Amino acid sequence: MIKTKHRWLICFFVIVMALAVAIKFRDTTPQYIKECLSEEETVKRIRALEDDKVKEVYITINNSREPVQMLQIVETAGYNDIIKLRVQLDIQKQKLSDLKILSHQESDTYGAYAAEDWFMARFAQKNTSTDLRLTKIAARSEEEIVAVTGATITSQAVVDGVNAAFNVFRSYKEGIK
Repeated sequence: MIKTKHRWLICFFVIVMALAVAIKFRDTTPQYIKECLSEEETVKRIRALEDDKVKEVYITINNSREPVQMLQIVETAGYNDIIKLRVQLDIQKQKLSDLKILSHQESDTYGAYAAEDWFMARFAQKNTSTDLRLTKIAARSEEEIVAVTGATITSQAVVDGVNAAFNVFRSYKEGIK
């Protein structure tokens, strides 16, 4: 017979182990990352690629265990405060597939326009191999982004954030994993 004291120890040990397993296997992926995944994809965080600007880096993997996309959370200095971006890159095409401002403190009259779809669309399908440049009048080349009128600093902050994401992507492609 097991003594009562030992039964309590065994129960305590089983509870502690169950909690450890639950903590280890709980899904800590933020919702703003989960919403970018298809049903066939899983996600893996790559902390080795993160830095002071690129706060989070994730790779999505399909059923065949191949990387599909890179998702990055980037923080960049806007006019008023930090702008938090989610940069979504297609690994095979090596292009920006989606860009979203998750949070900002820019003014409603100018800077907030940078979060609107018409400005975000200016970044669509940009090639990750070349840094983007801000222009004020008209884009003359593929890597130029036309600024929001009256919100040059905010526009530059978004371009800088995307360029930081592109640099991390290029490091990943070069084999720094």
